[in-house]
This record gives sequence, structure tokens and C-alpha cells, in this order.
Amino acid sequence: MNKRLRYLFIVALVGLLALALPLASGCAPTTPSTGPTVRLGVSMGLTGPAAAAVTTLVQEYELMFKYVNEVEGGIDGIKLDWKVVDHKGTADGTLIAYKDLRDSYKPAIFLTEADYYLVGSIPLITEDKSTFISSSALNNKTVIPPGRFFSYGIPTADG
Repeated sequence: MNKRLRYLFIVALVGLLALALPLASGCAPTTPSTGPTVRLGVSMGLTGPAAAAVTTLVQEYELMFKYVNEVEGGIDGIKLDWKVVDHKGTADGTLIAYKDLRDSYKPAIFLTEADYYLVGSIPLITEDKSTFISSSALNNKTVIPPGRFFSYGIPTADG
């Protein structure tokens, strides 16, 4: 991914987070020593078929989250907290990772690159009222995702 496309990707993700934070901050946990935070549950295929690319994506997310927290002081003073779970690049692993994050970490927003694995779980996601930001380009003409499911393709150097 060339630098310009990587920059646009990061700007787009921060923009989506900035739009989602006012909604999510009302349910965000507050840590007395650090102030308000918003929990981000990151479900990625770190050991799946695309492990190298996904690992790089997770590293970029973490650099971006640290930048927002440490350099910018959060978004309107709200810091980002995140937990990364490996879904192993499988449909079953994606559902297990989602449920694990939902039940044990309770993030305000879920990030994933494997929205296509969650298609069978749309009724569960809708019932849970979970908010997803996905870096995969789910075909909205084939599958109608829940209203809180934001999907965008990862910009690549080859288009």
C-alpha cells in the first residue's frame, strides 16, 4: 500500500471513529485515573490465510490508536482502549471472537476485516445492536448489513 493510500485509509478510519464516538461515549467505561475511554474490540485473522497483511493492519491500527491517545489527547478528551482477538481467518473463529469480545470486553465498537464471515450472524449482530466498522468491502447489493455496520474496502496499491 503506498503512503498516500495508507494515509487516506487512516484518515477515513479516524473519521468514522470520530463520528461514532459521540454515540458510543455515553456507554463507555470511565477509568478514574485516565478519564473517559471508548473500548474498541478488534477481531482479526492474525493466524489465518492472510496473517501477514492482517498483522500489518493491526500494527497500523495500534499506531493510530496510540497517536490519537498520546499525541492528540484522545478525541474530544475521550481516549481509545482496545483489545485484539485472533479469529484465525475462519467463519467459526470470527463468531467466537465476536462473542468473546462482546461478553468479556464489552466494546462500544467492533473493528474487523472479515465482515463476510459474519453474514450468517447478522440476526445476532442486529439483536445485540453492535456497531461494526469493517475494512472489507461487503457487497451491499447481495447482503443488507445491519444499520450499525459500516463497511469500507482497504485501499491497496493495485486498486
